[in-house]
Amino acid sequence: MVGTKRFQMSGNLLQAGLGKRTITVSSNMNHSEVSTLLEAEFPKMRSLTGGWLLYKAPGGSGRRRLTVVPPDSEGYTGSLIKMATTSGKTALYMVPLQDELCLDPLPFSAEEFVKMPKVECRTCQTTMPLPVLYMHVKSCGGTQSADDNEVCCLFQCFPNLSWRPPCPAHFVYDVLKLLASRVDNSKDFKICVSRTDFFQRALVQWQRQKKGTPGNTLRVTFLGKAGVDSGAIRKEFLTDLIGEIEKRLFEHQEWSGKSPIYSLSDLEKGYFRTAGEVFSVSLAQGGPAPRFLRQWCFDYPSAGDLDEANLTKDDVDDAELFELIQKVEEETDLSAWTNDIISCGYTGLIKPDNKEAIIRSIVLHATLRLIPLLKQLRKGLQVYNFVDILKDHCGLCEHFFVPTAVDDDNEDFLQEIENDIPDGDTLPLTVPRVMQWLTGQGHKPLLMSEHQEFKIALHFDHDCHQRMPAHRICYPVVSACARKITFPVAHMDNYSSFKEVMLQAINSDFGFNRV
Repeated sequence: MVGTKRFQMSGNLLQAGLGKRTITVSSNMNHSEVSTLLEAEFPKMRSLTGGWLLYKAPGGSGRRRLTVVPPDSEGYTGSLIKMATTSGKTALYMVPLQDELCLDPLPFSAEEFVKMPKVECRTCQTTMPLPVLYMHVKSCGGTQSADDNEVCCLFQCFPNLSWRPPCPAHFVYDVLKLLASRVDNSKDFKICVSRTDFFQRALVQWQRQKKGTPGNTLRVTFLGKAGVDSGAIRKEFLTDLIGEIEKRLFEHQEWSGKSPIYSLSDLEKGYFRTAGEVFSVSLAQGGPAPRFLRQWCFDYPSAGDLDEANLTKDDVDDAELFELIQKVEEETDLSAWTNDIISCGYTGLIKPDNKEAIIRSIVLHATLRLIPLLKQLRKGLQVYNFVDILKDHCGLCEHFFVPTAVDDDNEDFLQEIENDIPDGDTLPLTVPRVMQWLTGQGHKPLLMSEHQEFKIALHFDHDCHQRMPAHRICYPVVSACARKITFPVAHMDNYSSFKEVMLQAINSDFGFNRV
């Protein structure tokens, strides 16, 4: 038995392209023809591989229970549907058997809305399907008042009045709040991974999950660990996974960002789409920002297009192609690199006078071949309709993806000092690593509300010898979800012992072993 959906759920289904439809079914249609007809009205059905059943509601009003319409030996035929609906007087509900359909709102240009009449919202001037307008108006703030057009310029009335633009950081937080509001908390997206071969297993588990979607609340479990995810385990998982994605799927070491590693194998496996989904989930659910993309690598996912005229040799991250550019610039005899130059798509004469054209061909070859990878990444960013937000607010969202001079905060300053220490003086810990050990996340909270709530409680244990008289050492006990650490005072009577115990504790285990 399946309960009927309430009005709010009906609106969510409509925005997801799964709302009510009126379909004409002929009595002589077979199961295959009926399936084709349904797939034309509900394109998301094409991805179903586990079968589906039809349900109907009995008579009456209010909340009712649905009963299954059993298919006959030939499946669902036109005559069976006509009988079940009493010649079209009763509504039928389609329910997948083994799959979960994504309930994220679709863009208004989606295939599901093509046949619907369109209307423009008077507040935001966005054209959308008429059935969706009611849900949109409630979130958009209603219709625009006629008084809104009667605006006088304050600078004309008060010449001495100065204007300061609002702080853009507040708008950045608004983007994160908007993403967080689109997380579907009705079910969980559960991932169970091992710390062994973490990257491969995490991506495979992410792709194979059937009982939830990345649009749901992410819940993570590490194999062999007893910790229950109430937020900290998820943040540690996202921190580690984004770090591995940066290391495995992107290349370059400069502050200006990285571009994808050209790998058709990773493209075929769908890793870049999964990376885009991970980026969206991380920003929406408290994880770190993937702030390591080159500017042009961000421009393509946000706009869906690329201006090749802005690409330069500095945008080439492939080591071999960058070395080829240097050879072309330095050498006068280019005959030794003829084959390499031709393989980059250059078809002109290979001579010193054409160096600029040759270098331009290499630059375009090195960058444009990455477009399919970025295109797949953009598909992954469609979680929570993040692509639409990127398109409308690319200037604000750039802060989450592209490293800039603004990122040189105290945390990065400390890391630079640590990196500059000579080889003889080793310092195994960094600030992000210690913070990840304490709280599960190595990044600064992105939301202002998280900044204000971010506190670590310190507790001191004075009675460990009374509980365990024969023991020699105790380590600090960390509750990452509660942001609490308990120090064994008896084993930290001076700075030297404090440092030794802390180093051993942090380097020994990052596991979630307490419930």
